[in-house]
Amino acid sequence: MSIVSSPTNVAFFGTPEFAVPTLLGLVESSEINLQIVVTQPDRPAGRKSSPGFTAVKAAAVDHEIPHILQPSLIDDDFLTTLTSLNIEAIIVIASGHMLPKALCEHYGERIANLHASLLPRHRGASPVSAALLSGDSETGVSLMQVVHKLDSGPIFAQKTLQISESDTTESLSLSLSLLARELLLTNLQSWLASEISPIPQNANDVTYAKKTVATDAKIDWNQPSAQIAKSIRAYIPWPVAYTEYQGQRFRIHESHSLPEFLSTSSVGSVIQLPGSGIAVQCGSGALQLSLIQKEGRKMMPVADFLNGNSDFIGSVLG
Repeated sequence: MSIVSSPTNVAFFGTPEFAVPTLLGLVESSEINLQIVVTQPDRPAGRKSSPGFTAVKAAAVDHEIPHILQPSLIDDDFLTTLTSLNIEAIIVIASGHMLPKALCEHYGERIANLHASLLPRHRGASPVSAALLSGDSETGVSLMQVVHKLDSGPIFAQKTLQISESDTTESLSLSLSLLARELLLTNLQSWLASEISPIPQNANDVTYAKKTVATDAKIDWNQPSAQIAKSIRAYIPWPVAYTEYQGQRFRIHESHSLPEFLSTSSVGSVIQLPGSGIAVQCGSGALQLSLIQKEGRKMMPVADFLNGNSDFIGSVLG
């Protein structure tokens, strides 16, 4: 491609709230002329199932972006749309689109994706929850070239973030969304000027983070308590870890692993701890419960739940 103009005509591809801080950073940047926002189609939302804007579309409308496009699929003809508007570079973050080979090859190093992991670790759809499920001590954001293979392009830049013991997918995603904005804006001028030499990913270090589905959140009490605690953090805010109590779904929003806890109770049994604590016997150790939610009820501290459900102690969850 030829040398880009200044400011550079840029298209932004993104959909969820995670992408909004980066979009807003680009709106404020003097380095670019943000011409197009590409996001997923409006989806039914709320009790009336009326079409709702994606978070990125809402932000783009607020900031009067000239062109807002919402294809469900992007085909080779979409390249014609971009070139007709003189788009010189593309920035992608969680758009949910598979980009065709022709588009990737046309833009080359001037199509970049912000991915919420330290690639090549956790390529794929759910890198934030994967980092928590794996017990990683750190994660981060990668600015990478988009190629026609899942998250495998060479890396322009990365920034690391420490994971705290209280982080959930929700809190970690917020931190990473702000880090993504920072990483891009720090490197934007150099990237547009082709002053960064991308570094190939090490194929030996690749791991994959599959898309989370609702049934992933069902708790297997035969697992060690430490692993169950990780899954509870990983599935906040969705789909929320759950088990079964009295034939109904019983969600656990907050917990604490007691890996050294010893008991003769069967796996899944609800145990009274010394004092007022409540735990569930696991394959090894026990899981102390803090915030729970019975089906059809609001989330509440487990102590409040016990006020009207004293038979909870001694029950077996499954």
